[in-house]
Amino acid sequence: WNSDYDYWRTNLTIKQQLRILNFANIYLKATERDDTNHLAGILLMLLNALSIAILYVSIKELTQDLSSNLVVFIYKFAVLLMILPWCFAGGLKTLKTTKIWLHASRGFLSICGSLCLFYAIKFIDLTDITAMGYIEQVILVIIGMVTVFIRLKQK
Repeated sequence: WNSDYDYWRTNLTIKQQLRILNFANIYLKATERDDTNHLAGILLMLLNALSIAILYVSIKELTQDLSSNLVVFIYKFAVLLMILPWCFAGGLKTLKTTKIWLHASRGFLSICGSLCLFYAIKFIDLTDITAMGYIEQVILVIIGMVTVFIRLKQK
């Protein structure tokens, strides 16, 4: 710990040290909340895991008879129907954006990712797909940590 502290104290400028401390302070404030609602969080996580399992089993069964493209269309259409009430709750002005190409590219990549996943589910065991789904979260955390570290190092 002392060697890390010495490196931090000697190799980072005061501005960088203050920025790191500010991030740590924001994190601590974000994690300081009422800890009385653990049961709701646990139940929501269980519901999420159950929903993903049902989704994967449904996809596995549907792709045996239908093409992956049709299953992706049905899935994305169902998601659209579920999201529409929130989209129009504030009126059409809430849908206005200045970054339409960013949203279009995100939508395109989402469809490509779903096509690849649904095609893979047809041939891979469900246990392997579930494990890959959970490791995805770990990989995203690592990428986020590397990105933040690179940004802090550049400043």
